[in-house]
Amino acid sequence: MKDLIILGSSNSEIYDYIFGKNTKYFPYWASGWTARGLSRARTFEYILPLVSKLPLNSNIILNYGVSDIDISTGFKASKAGFYDFRSFLDEADAGIYCLYKFLKDFGFSNVFASVLFPPTLMGDSFFYPRFNIYPLPVRVRAQMMLDLAENLGCKMPVISTLDQLKLNDDLPALHPKFSRENVENHPDYIATQDIVWEAIKNIEGMLPRRSERLTEHYPHEGYRIDTLMKERRPRPNTTR
Repeated sequence: MKDLIILGSSNSEIYDYIFGKNTKYFPYWASGWTARGLSRARTFEYILPLVSKLPLNSNIILNYGVSDIDISTGFKASKAGFYDFRSFLDEADAGIYCLYKFLKDFGFSNVFASVLFPPTLMGDSFFYPRFNIYPLPVRVRAQMMLDLAENLGCKMPVISTLDQLKLNDDLPALHPKFSRENVENHPDYIATQDIVWEAIKNIEGMLPRRSERLTEHYPHEGYRIDTLMKERRPRPNTTR
């Protein structure tokens, strides 16, 4: 089995639920980690010490885009009147591809992007009290996620479960049966873990699932990427 490295934003926690405390599993994801910032030099300076001593045949999954599309679009629209969302999506796509190229040029042979979760149907009542923004309409955000997966697929290997998790073609948001019962913009990891596992299990050298599947959520512990970069340390492994 090959080592598995996860780089991405907070919904990457789904992989913690799938793999658990495996010594070959490296969950280097962080809260608020945007795709659009991945082309900056500080990203490479932060990531390189995390991965440079791991085998070059490790499987690496880049799981970005949700922080950009769910949160940053609403922030830019609400605070700055920004509306060029096509260029915004191109910037997110370019950031993920830039990190992909950096890792491939370093020598890693197995690098994938994953675009897993459509946006939930949570609206203003969720986003405004927490982030002080009004989100873009969920139909727009859902289409942006689909477009991101399609665009990336023209450049690099992509793992996508958007079609399996969406409500329908007209409203490709997260189906309510995959949402949490409490008010939450992250999906239900218990309900979605089998679908995500099916999408990745045939990758060569993929780690096995944890021996006992989790049946309930444990408390999320948020560590923001800007803090981790400033302190030059990886996110603590909070996998249970």
